[in-house]
Amino acid sequence: LALALPAAASFDSAPAAAAGGAATTTVATVDPSSTTYGSTVTYSVTVSSTGGTPAGQVFFQTGTTTLCLTPVLSAGAASCTATTAPAGTDTITAIFPGNEQFAGSSGTTTLTINVPPPAAPAGATGSNSAASASNTASVTATRGNVSAQGAGPGALTVATYATNPTSVAVPDGTGTFYDVAIGHGSGFITTLIVVCNLASGDSLQWFDGSAWQEFSQQKLSFGCIFASVAAAGTSPTPAQLGGTPIAVAAQGYWLVAKDGGIFAYGKSFFGSTGNIHLSQPIVGMTATADGRGYWFVARDGGVFAYGDASYQGSVPQLGVRVDNIVGMVADTATGGYWLIASDGTVWSFDAGQVGDLPIFGIHVNDIVGGATTPDSGGLYLAGADGRVFNLMGDGRLQGDASGFPLNGPIVSMTVDPSTGGYWLLGQDGGVFSFNAPFFGSTGNIRLNQPVVGMTASSDGGGYWFVARDGGVFAYGDALFWGSTGGLILNQAVVGMAGG
Repeated sequence: LALALPAAASFDSAPAAAAGGAATTTVATVDPSSTTYGSTVTYSVTVSSTGGTPAGQVFFQTGTTTLCLTPVLSAGAASCTATTAPAGTDTITAIFPGNEQFAGSSGTTTLTINVPPPAAPAGATGSNSAASASNTASVTATRGNVSAQGAGPGALTVATYATNPTSVAVPDGTGTFYDVAIGHGSGFITTLIVVCNLASGDSLQWFDGSAWQEFSQQKLSFGCIFASVAAAGTSPTPAQLGGTPIAVAAQGYWLVAKDGGIFAYGKSFFGSTGNIHLSQPIVGMTATADGRGYWFVARDGGVFAYGDASYQGSVPQLGVRVDNIVGMVADTATGGYWLIASDGTVWSFDAGQVGDLPIFGIHVNDIVGGATTPDSGGLYLAGADGRVFNLMGDGRLQGDASGFPLNGPIVSMTVDPSTGGYWLLGQDGGVFSFNAPFFGSTGNIRLNQPVVGMTASSDGGGYWFVARDGGVFAYGDALFWGSTGGLILNQAVVGMAGG
């Protein structure tokens, strides 16, 4: 008679053995003694005693997991089958709890459960696999400059692609693609993905089936990116590494100073006005959609374009004199930009017409900047008092901080490219999230200099902000690539851009 459980059951401890009665001996065997994960295994037992033939149930366990149970037949022997043994070299214990007639006893045997390496994905240019049934060793598969290592029993396959294996472009992608697959049933405690020989600002992204996401746990060390995947609390999880494209993206940011000096971290330097005498100080910057260029703007609306950022005009070029420009926002749909004034006036240069506050009859003088919706179909403006204004387009007002007790004025606003929500940033580094995840802030930390600007990582999984001395603070999947916090600057930093 075979009685199989439909799934493994977990017990805090083995069933208690009965005291007293005739002594028993339990002998356990498994067939086969080595097989692959998910295969059927037959667990057999013989319980004997000089006091007669024992009867009753026997439990087969590994650790605290019960694999199956069976009644002991009249001859003192029985078996059951199960497919639930975990990967690795398992110690199988057969436990006879005993009864009033017979004392309890147990016997052990071993079972090796192997995980076959996953097949290489279609379109891969090469791959490497590794597997182990050891519970204490690690499994490492390496292909080129990428390695995947699992701690514990299981199997891994890493592969390389010549081109993007998906139909979705990688934001700031470098054209380098890999694939990592964890074998089904692997018992890895953690999986570490290491990619070396990268540029200083590169980061790793994974494809979730519809979009590219930053690895939530990654860091740069010794010229390599180390991305960690654990059973809980990481993105991706081990279950999401079932043959998953991985891309290298150029994460990083630029800082701009009041004199137009540019400091590039993980990004290319395309030029600056650091050695040019300006009529008015620089007040902000923004970057092109592909990250291969940037603009920055002066207080009089003068615009400076570098890299593939196309110059579309400026306020002085229109013959208009102003001194209240506070920032600029790129229209990624057109390649143009909006210039924003402190009274909420918006100047459009080859950018969508979204209106401005004076047109709507709203009179303020404390606008500190703005942000575009993810598709650049709308524009938000933010006031120093925490108010948010939604101009024409596809924007949606999702709350503001005007009713909150602020420790200092709001200085910047950034839209979450993933949710379409937004963050407001206070001068003290306090972050206010509206339909956007909160990753951290310096609101409770005493800063050397006030915060002046903010930008989000390309997938919305993190953000950076910068202080006037160029000190940079990184949260979520936004990695720290450097700062000017320890340098003596000619002029204070006034903003940042990147992703």
